[in-house]
This record gives sequence, C-alpha cells and structure tokens, in this order.
Amino acid sequence: MKVFITGAAGTIGESVGNSLAALGCDISGCDLRPSASARFPIAVNDLVTRPDLAPLLAGCDAVIHFANHSDHHRAPADRILSENESVNAWVFSAALAAGARTLVFSSSVQVINGRDSYKHTPRPFSPAYLPLDGHAPPRIGESNTYARSKLSAENLLRSLAAQHPDRGFIVLRFPFVVRPEAIDQALSRSVAFSTGHEAFAFLPLTETGPLLEKILRARLTGFRCYLPAARENLLFLPPHRALAKHFPHTPLRRPLDTLDSLIDTTELTRDTGWQPQPLHWLSGPAGCRRRALLLAQDLAGRRWSGLKRRALAATTALRRAFAPRIRVLGTAHLAFPARAELGESPLWHPTQNRLLWTDIPARTLHRFDPATGNDETVTLPEPASAIACTPSGRTLIALQDSLHWIDFPNPTLTPVLTTRLDGPPNRLNDGKFDSHGHLWIGSMHIEGRDRTGSLFCVHPDGRIERKLTDLACSNGLAWSLDGKTLYFIDSGDHRIDAFDFDPASAALSNRRTLLTISPILGFPDGMCLDAENKLWVALHGSGRVLRIDPSNAQIIGAIDVPARNVTSCAFGGPQLDTLFITTARANLGPAQLTREPDSGGLFAFLPGVRGAPPV
Repeated sequence: MKVFITGAAGTIGESVGNSLAALGCDISGCDLRPSASARFPIAVNDLVTRPDLAPLLAGCDAVIHFANHSDHHRAPADRILSENESVNAWVFSAALAAGARTLVFSSSVQVINGRDSYKHTPRPFSPAYLPLDGHAPPRIGESNTYARSKLSAENLLRSLAAQHPDRGFIVLRFPFVVRPEAIDQALSRSVAFSTGHEAFAFLPLTETGPLLEKILRARLTGFRCYLPAARENLLFLPPHRALAKHFPHTPLRRPLDTLDSLIDTTELTRDTGWQPQPLHWLSGPAGCRRRALLLAQDLAGRRWSGLKRRALAATTALRRAFAPRIRVLGTAHLAFPARAELGESPLWHPTQNRLLWTDIPARTLHRFDPATGNDETVTLPEPASAIACTPSGRTLIALQDSLHWIDFPNPTLTPVLTTRLDGPPNRLNDGKFDSHGHLWIGSMHIEGRDRTGSLFCVHPDGRIERKLTDLACSNGLAWSLDGKTLYFIDSGDHRIDAFDFDPASAALSNRRTLLTISPILGFPDGMCLDAENKLWVALHGSGRVLRIDPSNAQIIGAIDVPARNVTSCAFGGPQLDTLFITTARANLGPAQLTREPDSGGLFAFLPGVRGAPPV
C-alpha cells in the first residue's frame, strides 16, 4: 500500500509514518522542514504556496492530511482561516486527481474541550451528551478560526463523499495526544498536564499508527467521522464520578450503570477492528506515581475548582509580600504602544541609531527611533525570535529554524547557513554574538511543552556545536565585562547559570547556579549586562526587571513595568543610558488586558547606569 502524509515531520505525522513503514507500507510525505528521525522520505515544501503535488501523489492508495497552519497558536485569525481552508482544498483536490482511494483528515475539532480560543483560559461547559463519539456536535467559539477551518474541511469532505461514493473520506477528530514521557516531564516540574476537559478525551501517541493501519486496510467508502480515544481519562475517575463532578447536567445516551467510558468508540471498532488498548504505562510503580501526581493536580484545583482562583490570589499576595525586600528603582514608561503578541530580542544598533526588536508570531521586525518616536516595521517570511549584531556591525536575524543576514536600508535576507539549526518540534529562540564573533543561539519546543531545546554555538567558519541539550526554553545570554564568564537562562529551570568561558575557543566549563528565581517572582526571560558588570533580567509574569550583582548573587534593584509579561531588555540610545524593555500580550484574557492595556508595548527606563559596551 502506497501512502502519502502531509505534515509528516510533526509529532503525529512522523509517528504514523514510521509505524506504517514498519508494517511494510510504502510511505512518503511532505512538510515545511525535514525530520532526522523519520524513517521515510519527506519532501520539503510549503502547502500554502500550492506546490505541484502530482509527482508526489502519483500511484498513492491513500493520502493522510495532517498538515496544520505552522503558527496556529499566534498568527492573525483571518490568516489562519484563509490559509488553512486554501491548503485543505488544495490537498483534497490533488488527492482525488491522483486517484487516491482513501483520504484521511486529521481534525482537531473538539467536542468536549472548553476552550473558546487558543488565547483565553479554558472554561468548563457540558458537552451535548455522553458518551461522546465522532457524531457529537463540535463546540467552537467564533474567535477560534483554527477550529473553524477544521470544521470547514469536514464539511468539504462530506460534500466530496457525495460526489465520489466509491472512495473513503475519513475524519479523525483527534483529541489530546499524549506520551508518557511528556507526562513525566510535566509532573516533575509541577506543570499542570491535563488541559481542561481534554483530560477526558485523549489518545496515546503509540496508538496513532495502529489506528491508521486499521483504517487504511478496512478500505472504507463514503464519509466517516470518528473520535478515537482511550477508555481511561487522565484524572482516572470512574465515569459515574466524572459525571457527578464535572458534567452533572449532561444528558446520557446510555444508562449510567452500563457506562464504562466517557468516549464511545463502538462504531470505530465495528468499522475497522481498532480498539483502544489498556494503558500499560499507567500500571506498575511508575503508573501509580503518574496517577497520584495527576490526581494531586486535580485536588489542587488547577483547572476546575474555585481553589484555582484562591491560589492565584495567594500567589499575587506572596509576590506583593516579596516586593518590599527588593529596592524598586522606579517604573518604566511606555515608549511605543506596539501591542505586540510576543515582543522579544531588543538590540540597539550603533550605526543605525535604532532599537531593533521582533514580534515573534506576527513575523515582524521593528526599528524604533527614540529620537522621533517612529517605529518602522518589516514583514518577515517566518516568525523571528532573535536579532544579533556581529562585532563588525552586521545584523543577523533568527527565523523559525534558520539564520539570515538582514541588510538595510532596503531589508533583504541572505542565508547564513545552508543547513537548518533545529527542526520540529522546536523553533529557535534567544541569541547573541560573543566578542570573537561566535553566534550563541538556543531553541525550545514550539509549544513550550517538552524539554527538547538546545543551545548552539555557530563559529565564524560556519561550524556548528550543540553546547547544551534537554532545555525547556533556552533564553537570556550575557557575558561578563572581562569576557570570561557566560551567564545563561533556561526559563523552565527558574534560574540563572554561570559558566567559565574561553572567548577564543568558545569552550564552556564549570557550570554552576548563580541565582534561583522563585516562581513567586515569575520566570526569568531575557537578560543584558550594564557597565558596572551587573545583570538585568526580565521576569515574565511579574511585570518586573531585576538588577542582579553576580559577585554575590544578590538582587539589588527592580524596575516595575505596567505589563506583567516582560520578555527581554537591552540598553540603547546614543549613550547606552536607556534600558528598553519588550513585553507580550499573548495569552492574556480580556480582563487582564483591560487592567494592563499597554501589554505588548515597548517600554523604556533611565536606570542611572549605562549598558556594557558592544562586543
């Protein structure tokens, strides 16, 4: 059987492709970038540009369409809807033209999840009925254009099935797809793993391959819609307890005493022979530990109970209690009302006399002139996470997984490397040059879930070294004035680390913790150094920038910022006497934005000290 997979380098696409290849299927696929761990060929292309798919689909028995919008968590809503609908129609028509007998579509339309959109806190609601299956009506908020595009694709497939009754058009409403190691990583860091009511409809990643194999071999015809899910729920509640606690007013399609799960896969089992397997990773000592920790999360009220509100109030009170211990230097003022989704990587360019910074999800490079207050923007082809300047003054910009020189005044991009630094599921993050021209740049999981990030060093001759691995979110970088110490932040570890550093060879040694930042104070993010060899660290979630003395690891001052999600900071201005501060408005709800309307703005503060001279 010859099968083609779009989105083949993604987590589910790669797992399915490898599984089908192991079963003897002829597998190929396409994605925006290749994958080193895929055991089948992946063509690199962007479906948004409508590439010619005919050569890739020639002779295929089945096409599995996993591809999603590459930036569906942060891209503008209208672009998500239009580009996803265009891509879906293009793939469906190409599959039909190639003679594919089965077309499988991965739909993430949720029928039990309480999200109104990806940028707002989940809120509970009762599903239409229980137990749920693929026929359940979806619950989609008007602002959730990503899910609306999925529903539009389902309707298109239903229409195509009526025109081609001899072919199979299969919709899989994939719920929360989980891996046991991801649960372990989240729980070991006290991160809430189950997201809203997705906890009641989930599927182990290891089940995706066998599921698709059963569907393809069944050679189904017509339109089919399934909700493949495990029988268990992540809170390990028996159905009657889950109903009483979370869905007390939901109508039942079966008597309570016959209900063994909140998800009904009877039709899927009848049509294909697939059955959800028992979760062996929830048994034994390790399984008992996972169960206990997940149940503890529920008891702590991370999602559904009023304890969450009280916990947030207590956290705020604790932050206020800590505030008197830190000398507040003043409050930053709004320099430019950018309303950025995720402002990052401020950099003062000495020859342009401009502050360069990015809005990552908006794919925008900003050039701010503090003398006039003007802010020019440049649209980029991909999300841009970092801007860095070489010792000679040339500007580099890091896109999602590639590096480019950017030349002014007419911005043009020139690739720095012929290879990409990192790939799915990661994107590049913060980066800077050291005094000898080595570029240091980190990566992170694109959705911030797993510790898949690394810290890379790109030498002037193009040689690439992976210096650190197993990072949650590689972030702030700074060097001491003598260049012999590198300071580094992995935001997920809540600390600032120090390394002995050899500027000539870029060798690191003697890693040690300089300062642990209590979660009460927020997450350490971007970082810079002043002319007195003191660090300035942005605290995401607390609306502050800390000044830290590395000689004794003491917090010696703080700047208040009228926006809680502070992302980074850098000294700028002709005299390097202004601290510029970027912020974000992503993931803030309407009430928070009402209280902090300048979130996403560019702020400035005169700290009374100058920044360290450029490298």
